[in-house]
Parts: sequence; structure tokens; C-alpha cells
Amino acid sequence: MTQQLLHHRGNYLVRRQRLAPGEASPWHRDPYHRVTVVLSGDLLKIEFRDGSESLTWDVTPGEVVRVAALAQKRVWHDVTNEDQVRVDLTFAGGEQATFLQSDVAAALKPKWYLLGDRGAIVGDWRLEAVRSRAWTGDLVEERLQPGEAPARVRVHRADQHGTADVTELALPPRTPNGFYRNLADHLLLGEPLSVQAAEARRNVAVMEAAARSAAQDGRPLELRA
Repeated sequence: MTQQLLHHRGNYLVRRQRLAPGEASPWHRDPYHRVTVVLSGDLLKIEFRDGSESLTWDVTPGEVVRVAALAQKRVWHDVTNEDQVRVDLTFAGGEQATFLQSDVAAALKPKWYLLGDRGAIVGDWRLEAVRSRAWTGDLVEERLQPGEAPARVRVHRADQHGTADVTELALPPRTPNGFYRNLADHLLLGEPLSVQAAEARRNVAVMEAAARSAAQDGRPLELRA
């Protein structure tokens, strides 16, 4: 079992836990309300130390069942890439997701956002600049592209009075060359991959279905991925 603390502030605790098939976490008591998001695997079981009846769920993590996509080609006719692509996903549990990639949009939208029935999480672009001095002493300011800085992540939730409470999360620092370090340590030391092959395969299946849907003017396609 491996466990990684991703964020801890006040009553919020986010951690990633990896269990091998048949492996279980040790007995423990959670001091917070618990939400478990299964990223891979097909069964979740909770046992109680006092001998109470255990709870078992069959899970299909993030299974996409329907894909619809539209592609626009209106401005940049000298390149093969589409000017704008929208992909709508429907999951087995009824959840929905929309991906929009645009090379013609005149304004930024949030980098990503997650809307739930009890709150929301919004990742906004950060407009940052690197400042230095020239040999003359003049200020030199190089503005970064929005995608070159980590997002500013805020949690929105309503309290018992119906007032919106917004909390900005402190993100852990990025690990330099983290993807390549993880891959090398997996090959040399057997470290678990941060991105499993099944997750990558699912993404490829969704992108392939989106390309086929766009070629058919956005016709929804059934999928199990």
C-alpha cells in the first residue's frame, strides 16, 4: 500500500491511496466526513473493527458511455488543426463533462471547473510575469502564457445560512520532471505508475470516439471506456 498526502487545510484532507489486488488499508478512524473516488479497480469494501456487517460496492470508475463532438474550421485554413473542438461526455452514473479547445476564442474561460450538488471547485488561469532588471537598471517584464503557470484553485460551498463560502487551496509544489522520474523509477525500482495503462487506454478510446463523432456532424456514439 502506498499513500500520498495531496492537501490538508482545516477540515479538508485530500490523499491518494494505492492498494494492490486483495490488499487492504490498516484499521483507522476518519476524523472527517469521507468521500472516496475510485480511479481504478472494480470493487470497494469497507469492514468494521467491531464486527458489524461490511459494506461492498461494485464500481466502474469513470466509465464513459456516450461521446458527442463538434469541430469548427472557420479562420486558420492554412493548417490542418481544427479551430475549435467541443466534446461532451456522459458517464455511467449520469455525470456529464464538457471539453472545449479553442484557438479562436477572444477571452479566457476557467481552466476547468467541477459543479456538484453541494458546491463547486474552480481552477482559474493565473496571469503571471517574470520580472528582472536589464544591465541599464530598467525593469524587464516577461508575461507568461496562461498555460505556463499552475491554476488558482478555489472551493465554493454554501454554509448552513445559505452564504457562499470560498476557500483557495494551497497546491503542493510541482515535482520537476515528475512524469519521467516516475516512469524511470517504475522501470528500475517497481514504483507504481501515477498514470496506469488502463487510464491511458480509456483516454485514447474517448479521443477516437470524439474524432468519429465530429466526422459525423456530432452524432452521439455509445462507448464503454
